[in-house]
Amino acid sequence: MKLSWGRKSRNRAAVSRAGFSLVELLVTIGILSMIIGLAVWSLQGTLPNWRLNNAASEVTSMFQYARSEAARNNVRAFVSFSGIGSSTASKIDVYLDVDRNGNLDAADTLLKSVTIPMKYPRAYIASVTDAAGAITTATMRADGTMTGVTAPVTVTVDSLATTTPSQYSVVVILSGAARVEPVP
Repeated sequence: MKLSWGRKSRNRAAVSRAGFSLVELLVTIGILSMIIGLAVWSLQGTLPNWRLNNAASEVTSMFQYARSEAARNNVRAFVSFSGIGSSTASKIDVYLDVDRNGNLDAADTLLKSVTIPMKYPRAYIASVTDAAGAITTATMRADGTMTGVTAPVTVTVDSLATTTPSQYSVVVILSGAARVEPVP
């Protein structure tokens, strides 16, 4: 084999091709960008629904936390709601009845507080009701059951974003058990 410096090889078969051509690279980038665009488009509806579902799960966990703290400390625990219907200030607080008077007052200890719209953007507590109407506080006894309400407590969690389902309900029965249900 003869080497020639500065000249092109006459035998093209001897020259190896390494890498990709510009056309191959552009086609690959175009296909990848279309796939990524479709993925982002499909996730735009999914993310608000995840937030709404997680906000409803957070409400459920607050009731479960109040129930367990009441049993652990052998006193009543209060689940207090404020800013109901507000898309910026919906809040859940769990208090422990340290003075054992059965009423939520300044002497009680705040155990945990969650502002739903701060933790889950665009989600908020739309309503809190029992059979008698709107309520702002639910009381958990030391045995884990609820008192001071006439029927299961229903907390409706809504979203400012368009989601399917558009709302979730957290239903807490008198035994203290809570579950999340989509609102049709």
